[in-house]
Amino acid sequence: MCWIASQETYLSLQEKIKQISLHVRFIELSCVLVVHTLLLGCSNREIYDAIQMNQWQECQRLPPAQYEDCMESLGGSYDSYELERRALEEPGETS
Repeated sequence: MCWIASQETYLSLQEKIKQISLHVRFIELSCVLVVHTLLLGCSNREIYDAIQMNQWQECQRLPPAQYEDCMESLGGSYDSYELERRALEEPGETS
């Protein structure tokens, strides 16, 4: 009877070790996926350009009276945006 209980305990422990190993493997794979996604992610310029393109397409759907205002609200190039953003981040600047 003691041997059977020990064998059941041993099997139970083996099963728990397998489950923990699977959880660890899942976490490892998740980390690899996150890093991979970050490395292949879009640059700031690509995101800015995609947003600009989306807004431009929305302007195209508007009637002529609203089209001009919409196009003026699009903003400038990414380089202009980046200069403005960096100027806002400079230390010592207060609003």
